Amino acid sequence: MSDQNPKTNEMNDKKKDSKNEEIGSEVLLKKTEISSPNMEKKCGKTGEMLDGEKMAEKKKGYKIRYETAHGHGIVVTLPYDPRKHICDACGKSVAKGEIRVTALHHWWYAYQPNTVKESPELAVENTSELCFGCHPLGDAIRALLYANPTRVAMVAELLRGEPREKFIKVLDEVSRRLKEQNVDLAKKILEMGNNNAKS
Repeated sequence: MSDQNPKTNEMNDKKKDSKNEEIGSEVLLKKTEISSPNMEKKCGKTGEMLDGEKMAEKKKGYKIRYETAHGHGIVVTLPYDPRKHICDACGKSVAKGEIRVTALHHWWYAYQPNTVKESPELAVENTSELCFGCHPLGDAIRALLYANPTRVAMVAELLRGEPREKFIKVLDEVSRRLKEQNVDLAKKILEMGNNNAKS
């Protein structure tokens, strides 16, 4: 006889069943995609395959949330989906099956919500397309961008032992990569200037 509560056993069985259904539907979807190359896309929620007509009905614009530094955001609808479905940070692709979805991440909210409401295309500015693995890191970096550098340093000084060493390694790697990008960018600008001078 089990020591567990019968209700707990029932809940665990339901979880197992739902996982099996998810796995089974994914396998079924993959088989459907392979056997039906004329189908264009599958619906994210139901998993059913959508043909061109159904896709046109389903796509009534791309909703994007735009906030201010202190909340009070709005949702605007763009007439198109600006995403390429490839993570700008890690390069993983939805089409290749490496990730399921990407979302636009705002690095900086440059406009007031009312301005964006009047011109929804402004909501795409200062964004990168990130997967769900990279998005939380983008959020953390954005929090640092809005924070007072002195306060960030005071909080970081509280780190001890291994977390402190890890944080220092992260900062060193970020600093090295950003400096390399700046050098590459400067070289490109010089090359452009030289090419323009020759013409």
